[in-house]
This record gives sequence, structure tokens and C-alpha cells, in this order.
Amino acid sequence: MGQFGILVNSTSFFFSLLGFSYVVRKLGLATTLLVFPVLCLTATLVCYVHPSLPTLFVATALLKALTYALNEPALEMLYLPTSTDIKFQAKAWIDVVGARTAKALGSAINDVVQGS
Repeated sequence: MGQFGILVNSTSFFFSLLGFSYVVRKLGLATTLLVFPVLCLTATLVCYVHPSLPTLFVATALLKALTYALNEPALEMLYLPTSTDIKFQAKAWIDVVGARTAKALGSAINDVVQGS
């Protein structure tokens, strides 16, 4: 379980750090909100065509990571009453440094403690 947390939070961290603002700037907020359902459908089809535990593990981890790094921040941007530039800067910083770093570190500590 620790490996799952490490994969999810590391992927989410790097996507939040390097990809979220780029995706929102290129696609716009409305289209960004449609990306996750399309990726969810794609992951479901991949798991249906190639049903195996590693495929399901990776698909679930990537979907969970993109929930944290793409879908939730995009939804939360709808509620921020400020300028677009400040939204991108503040939201990315909070998600990357705060939530993702703490969860990735917690998962790594859990993995070490459990000895896997």
C-alpha cells in the first residue's frame, strides 16, 4: 500500500509542479474540467482490454494522481474570486508544496516502517 501512495503522490506532485498551469493555460478551465472524465473512460477501456493486476494498479494510481493534480485544483479554481494570474500561482504552490509533499513523505515513511 505504501508503494501505491508513493506512486500516486509523486506523480501528482510532478504533474502539479510542471503540468497543471500549462494544461489550464493551453486548454482553458472548461476543457481542463473535461480532461479527467475522458482519461477515466480511457483507463476503464484499457483495463477492460488488458485485464491484469499491474494494469489496474497503474490505471488506478494515475487516475488518483490526476484527481489530485488536475481535477480537484481545476474545480477549486471555480471558487477563487481573484485574478487569473494569482489563481495559477497560489493554487499550484498550495497543491504542490502543501498537500502532495506531505502525502508523499507520509507514504514513504509508511513504506519504510512496514519494510516493503
